[in-house]
Amino acid sequence: GRVNKEALLFEEPELLYSAFNWLATTYRNAKMGVERCSDLDASCREACQFRYNAHQSDITMSMFPGDYEVNYKDKKIKLREHMGFGTSTEPRHTIRLAFFYDEDDKKVVIGYVGQHQSTRRSN
Repeated sequence: GRVNKEALLFEEPELLYSAFNWLATTYRNAKMGVERCSDLDASCREACQFRYNAHQSDITMSMFPGDYEVNYKDKKIKLREHMGFGTSTEPRHTIRLAFFYDEDDKKVVIGYVGQHQSTRRSN
């Protein structure tokens, strides 16, 4: 995937680690059907203070494919799911992760780490 340089400026690496841990455990287990999680956003906020969202705008994803797609196993995969911390544009206080679940390999693939991906409002 893609890791933006600004991601290195994020001042709360322990929260980012907790977000990765949540993806590798609760989220993955829910996707595998091993563990039931009726509200992934609430679970995510409780575990790492990040907000989880299962969707990205189709219009925005088509306008900025470089931010919302990843090459994986010789295919372009859309990064529909994402999670983030913070609301500012300051990289020290805000970070986003975009990812998908590979059902065949039963793993979470992170395709983007950095500031908020491009949107119609940001460009």
